[in-house]
Order: sequence, then C-alpha cells, then structure tokens
Amino acid sequence: WWDERLESKSADWSVLSSLAVPDTTVDGREAVVVVVAKKMEKEKGLFEVELYDGGKKKSTSMDKIEDKVGALTLGGGGDDASSGHSGPQQAAEFSKTKGKEKYSKLFNKTSICDVVQKGSSLAEQGDSSENCDDEVLLTCVVCGWVKTGRVAGGGAFAFIELNDGSTPVNLQIMVTKEAGAASGVEELKQITSTGCSLAIEGDLKRTPKGTKQKFELKCTKIAYVGACDGATYPIAKKKTTFEFLRSQLHLRARTNTISAVARVRNALALATHLFFQQNGFLYVHTPIIGTSDAEGAGEAFMVTTLPAQADALVKGQALLSDEELASLEAAASAAGGEVKEAKTALKEDPKNPDLKQQVAQKVAVLLASKEKVELAKQRRAQPDGFLRTKDGTIDYKKDFFGLK
Repeated sequence: WWDERLESKSADWSVLSSLAVPDTTVDGREAVVVVVAKKMEKEKGLFEVELYDGGKKKSTSMDKIEDKVGALTLGGGGDDASSGHSGPQQAAEFSKTKGKEKYSKLFNKTSICDVVQKGSSLAEQGDSSENCDDEVLLTCVVCGWVKTGRVAGGGAFAFIELNDGSTPVNLQIMVTKEAGAASGVEELKQITSTGCSLAIEGDLKRTPKGTKQKFELKCTKIAYVGACDGATYPIAKKKTTFEFLRSQLHLRARTNTISAVARVRNALALATHLFFQQNGFLYVHTPIIGTSDAEGAGEAFMVTTLPAQADALVKGQALLSDEELASLEAAASAAGGEVKEAKTALKEDPKNPDLKQQVAQKVAVLLASKEKVELAKQRRAQPDGFLRTKDGTIDYKKDFFGLK
C-alpha cells in the first residue's frame, strides 16, 4: 500500500516517515501516521501528515487517534519509500492540536507587540456601523505581567494593562467575573495586582467610540495565573532609580527602560548580523585568551604582558648609581622632616588656612620623593626590566596571564 500511496502522487513525492499508533485501530485495522513531502520542498520543511489504516484505506479524520497520538516526532530521510523508514535524519512534528505553535509552550501564543500592531491595523479597517464593535478582530493567547489593574462594576469585571516586554505599549484586557470563575479565579482582585503574571486567551474587539483605547482583549479564559503580592512587589509604579534596579536584577527587565534597552540591543545585534551575512562574512567564535591553563594549553604556547611592563620601566627610569640613589633617599627624608614641621605649626594654629595649604603641598612633595626612590630601587633590582627569582629566571607572579 506504500507503493499505491506513491502512485497517487506524482513521481516527485516521497514518504519521509511512518509510525504505527499503539493500541489504535481504524475500521478494525492498525492506524499508521504517514509523513509525505515533495522532494523539492522537503528541505524547506513542507510536509503533509496523513492517517492510514493497516491497508489501503485512508481515514478521513484525525479525531479518532488525536488523544493517542499526542505530540509525535516523526523522523526519516531519503528520497524513496524504502529509505523513508530508516533513521531520524529529518524530523517533522505533528501535534494533536491544530494551530499549535512549534516553539511555544502555549498554543497560539502571540506577543503583545504583534497583537497591538494587528489590532491597530484591523481596527482602522472597520466600518462605521453600530455593530462594528462586536466584530472579533483577532483571537489569541497573550502572556505577560500586569502593569496596572482595577476592579470595576462592583466586582463584575476588571481592566488589566498587560505587557510582555515586546513593546512599550500595554494591552488593555477586560476580564468578566464569569470568565474568571470559569478559569478558577474566585475574585478578580487576584489578577489585578502589579507584577502578577498571566496567560490569557480572548477575542480582540474594538472599544466603543469616544474611548481612549481603539481596541481591547475580551478575556474568554485565564490559562495561567502567577500571583503577586502588590504590597511586597519591589518594582513600584512610580519611577525607580538605576541604582535600585541593580539590586533587582531578576525583575528589572519588566520595567519600561530596561525592556526598551533589550529591544534596542536586539535590533542592533540583528542588523549587524544581517549586514555581515549579506556581505559574505561568516560569524565565528574566536578563541579567548584567559588566565586559566585548561587541558595543558600553556604547554603549547605562552602569552605574557611582562615585556610591555619591562619596556615601560626601562624607558621611564634610568639606572642610578649608589650615590644617586642615596641622594634621592636623602631628599625623601628631608621632605618628611618638612612635613612634620608643617603639621606641628598647624597644630598650634589649626584655623590658619595658609598652614593647611603648606601641609598639603609638603605632603605631595614627600609622596613624589618616595615614589622616585621606589622606582629607582625597582630599576636597580630589574636591570633589564624583568623581575627575576632567586635562581635568575623570570618571575611571572605579576604577569596578567600568570594569575591562577
């Protein structure tokens, strides 16, 4: 029956994979899920998923095995029917729920940015009739965090401003008491506190004329509620400082500023990658030279910063004789004596501004003299600029790549 299946298509079709559905029959025969695709379109991921019984008859509906199939991953490769059953070289995913997005944990999840863009476009296309407000512009599932929320109508409904970080614009959602109760939410105030995370399914509709919002999402089901205590939630509605946000790294992405930074970084990274890809460049990860000597990499070659330090020392400080070094030490000692005298005078007259200035100047001279002495001693200890151990070898303790 495989051959007959292929004969029903043109020669450019092939069977990619087949999988029997356990403990399931169609008209008394074992059910089989078959994945077929055009040879030219297989690489594009264009598949057809069909259900067969154990013979030649094709089932007209997937409903009989949806609960048993669940989410199947069907593998296969090759250009003919014989090789289409072997090895998971190429995969096609079949799911029992139509419209399920492949990369989402929630079916048909849509970003609020897409909802706002589509809603704005569809709302502007509407006519001016009175029944236009009842038209469903879009049915979707959105996820995000509550920015603001309030219960109105004596607890009959609630308005929520939801945002997922994909856009600076919040999506207004209206949740009725009935919709909340059907989803297990006893009181609407449970989902109106700032910081609460929600997954809501609903219909996007136009708002009545004269309102600020052009559209809003009418909630039909609350798929998930991550409760949040508004009294202890650290991100307040008012403006917060960057210093405070640094202490809330796990929450700061929910703020308008940090989410905007993330979107800008995303756009810049995408534009950069696209530019280089379109101009013949390849994106590669080059090796990074670090301080860790993993797997004996230091035995293959060595990288050091000591030559640059040695050159700076040799060029910045001449090699002094014993007499010259003694002269520098004497100058430093004299500067220290002058500092003591100035501090003694200031102690007798602490309110004298001139004495304070003299102390500061003499302290600066003393520090400069001590620095010259230390540099001269270092230069004498390192004639060629390199610090050496007792046995005469180069000491790598102060090398950046010698830190371990």
